Amino acid sequence: KLSNLAAYTPRYYINMEGSPPNVPRPELASVIADDDALLSWWNISKTDALGLKVYGNGGNAVWTDLLNGGLLSTDSVHAALDIVDQGPFFFRLHTVSPEDSISESRPSDSYGYNSGVQDNRILIVDGFDRYGGTGSYPLPYHSFAQTLGLAIAANEFSFDTADNEAVAGGLVDLNGYDAVFWGLGDESRI
Repeated sequence: KLSNLAAYTPRYYINMEGSPPNVPRPELASVIADDDALLSWWNISKTDALGLKVYGNGGNAVWTDLLNGGLLSTDSVHAALDIVDQGPFFFRLHTVSPEDSISESRPSDSYGYNSGVQDNRILIVDGFDRYGGTGSYPLPYHSFAQTLGLAIAANEFSFDTADNEAVAGGLVDLNGYDAVFWGLGDESRI
């Protein structure tokens, strides 16, 4: 409403040039607990990214830069991170702009693991790809797998997380799990 603008004070910025960089958002393929946390993501071109920042949290709302300013290389689509926390622990990636090495993309979806609890392993599969104009969820990233992971961890089960394309492409084998939670969100029946 126009009446909501009564207390608005226009702002302007000095010495800004051009528009913000268009940095592509990374997409996690999977997070698997092993001796290390094994992260996989879909390929990002070197021309589009200087590298990837890795953020993590132990199930709370505080995301910490796990590499202290360091970046994962775009030459690879895998990384093994020595994370001591048995879980639940969650990750998300941000692409860093090659133009200024400061600007970051929007985050990837939040994927995680819980290990060392029970022998039974559960796989959370994220099949929620629709957002914005084609679905009811407005953002291109989400933490739906994190929400489910926290509920599974509260019941003392181990879990890993994977994207539905990673399962369909054979990167993650369903046979290695005792149960699979496959979230679809706004995806259609097709």
